[in-house]
Amino acid sequence: MVKAVGIDLGTTNSVIAYCPYDGVPEVILNADGQSITPSVIAFDTDDGLIVGRQAAQAFGYGFSPGAALFKRQMGIAGTFVSHEGTDYSPEDLSAMVLCRLADDAAVALGGRPDRAVITVPAYFQQKEREATKRAAGLAGLECLQLINEPYAAAMTFQSAFDGAAGRVLVYDLGGGTFDVSILTSGDLSKTEVTRGDPNLGGADWDAILMKLIAERAADVFDDNTLEDPALLRAFRREAEVAKLRLSSMPRVNVSLMHNGQSLLFELTRQDFEDASIGLVQATLSMTDEALAAVPDGGIGPGGIDHVLLVGGSTRMPMIETALTAHFGKPPRKTVNPDEAVALGAALLADLYDRAGASGLVALPSGANNRRGLATITDITNFSLGVVAVSEDGAAYVNQTMIPRGTSLPAEGTQTFRHVFRAGETAQLETYVTQGEGVVPAEVSFIGLYTLDSLPGAADGKPSEIEISYNYDASGIGSARARIVGRTEWVAMDRAEVEDTAHARFADPPPRQKAADPVSILMIFDVSGSMIGDPIKDARDAANRFVDAFDPDIVEIGIGVVADRTAILVEPTKNYRKVRRAIDDVDVNVAGAGGGNQGQPFDDVSRVMSRRAGARTALVLADGVWSNQPHAVTRAKACHDQGIDIVAIGFGGADKNFLNEISSADELSLKVDQADLVATFGSIAQVVSRRSGLVSK
Repeated sequence: MVKAVGIDLGTTNSVIAYCPYDGVPEVILNADGQSITPSVIAFDTDDGLIVGRQAAQAFGYGFSPGAALFKRQMGIAGTFVSHEGTDYSPEDLSAMVLCRLADDAAVALGGRPDRAVITVPAYFQQKEREATKRAAGLAGLECLQLINEPYAAAMTFQSAFDGAAGRVLVYDLGGGTFDVSILTSGDLSKTEVTRGDPNLGGADWDAILMKLIAERAADVFDDNTLEDPALLRAFRREAEVAKLRLSSMPRVNVSLMHNGQSLLFELTRQDFEDASIGLVQATLSMTDEALAAVPDGGIGPGGIDHVLLVGGSTRMPMIETALTAHFGKPPRKTVNPDEAVALGAALLADLYDRAGASGLVALPSGANNRRGLATITDITNFSLGVVAVSEDGAAYVNQTMIPRGTSLPAEGTQTFRHVFRAGETAQLETYVTQGEGVVPAEVSFIGLYTLDSLPGAADGKPSEIEISYNYDASGIGSARARIVGRTEWVAMDRAEVEDTAHARFADPPPRQKAADPVSILMIFDVSGSMIGDPIKDARDAANRFVDAFDPDIVEIGIGVVADRTAILVEPTKNYRKVRRAIDDVDVNVAGAGGGNQGQPFDDVSRVMSRRAGARTALVLADGVWSNQPHAVTRAKACHDQGIDIVAIGFGGADKNFLNEISSADELSLKVDQADLVATFGSIAQVVSRRSGLVSK
């Protein structure tokens, strides 16, 4: 079987490595004989799609359309570049780079690898990590694990320095990202802290040099010429070359020729360093933030025993100078900064090879375990939480479930009370977050997790459920749930978070139902057809309905409708008054008349608009009302106010009319008169459920 490989999928350059059978990792050279493959795509008209050094040259000189720096957009849905009618996303382009690396490795490995450990910036969040795994799949690679770049470099350091003791600070400045991590050498199962910026890297130093060159060019070239794409590409090429040369020389000459105009000037390292001081200070500020975040009170620069440089951009002398001054000691240089990350990923890939079917990712003891590496774990770089309501109910908050810095894999569990309702979907919705903020606006939403049902949950009654949030070894989160006391977990479905999610939690949450009594208004048709048994049966059903509720939390009112509407008692917690009003329900009561010219919904709106909490109007009809279209219009106005309308009909009632005035299918019933008591009992259950209550 072809060995698994380690891949540093970089913003500007990528590297692939593996562990031969002696356990010492080594980089695999590409088809150009180089250890580094530029992460650049070019759509060459003659050779088709090309990746790497030739692509960088063709794209950089403007000979071919292409793409670069697409890693900075990983996880962002949509098109990064289009060519000849085909759209390419950042993960499509990343897959092309991975394909090139895997194809080049086939010669050294005796076959194309199909399994890989792939590195990511420590500050990649879930969407970027998931996109990286998808890119691997597109390239025909099984992603065994994603590993944070600073952690991979520290593994290489530990191997190279024979397990040197003490704290290691990994300063990782790549082409497009910056991370700083603090680890305890000799115990890589403990990464203490990581900080960084996914949008700061060597490309930003290139931009500084481009600006210096453009400022000098402005003295020679016309203003319009400065916007010429060809000249801008020339600025970029000269900036990249100057950065490399200034790493070994104190000054360089910059020469430009454009449209018959020429420019030659000297650029010094000091010019470059003076202009870049803000970028260097930004990395040092994040370094100090990481030092201060070390558990048990933080540490100062003197608490670091080894500083390890990672990433090609650390070759700039200003970086070594700044770190030497900051820590009082020069960084260690034994590990190649361009290769350190890929070599560490190869070490982890080798652990997977050695684990085989057992799945135990650890080096065995003995001669091949040259540095005594411990079981491989990393830490969470972002807290994982959920959107919840604060204890006082006044605001939405970000409730942390798994704190930042927890060893991976990690799990956090919380218990909730929830009512599942038969026949409904997406009943339980949970917004899962990543970040350290205390309110939803300050964190990222990584997914909306939903659940339609759960084995063991009682229909319509509260259940105690456990929801477990997990980070796997790659730093990707998931959620599952179960009934408390049961062993069976059910994976929650993950959906994309809507664009309006943050706005949804900007305003205070609705007042809790426990604080606002539920209001129910029963309206009885008292037209002439109700004389005798219909009215008696309706009163019996109403009394049974009242029996289902607790007066401490449910207010009930009584009204009648015939030619006009009369409210006998507005919703109240005084159930003796409610029962007296029910006893008063009769034909021609309170001047309502004996015909069917009226509709009750304007009065329902008037009474209920003064009340908070859940509101329901239950309307009983035994025939056809005279102006049903008007009644439907006024009922829908109540729906728009958030007032539930329950329509119960018997006798000559029109079922279609009942459907139109009710708020939902389950709230529209056509029944026999003899079933009124049982029907009111079942409707009490429905109203309780829809109002967040459980009937007595």
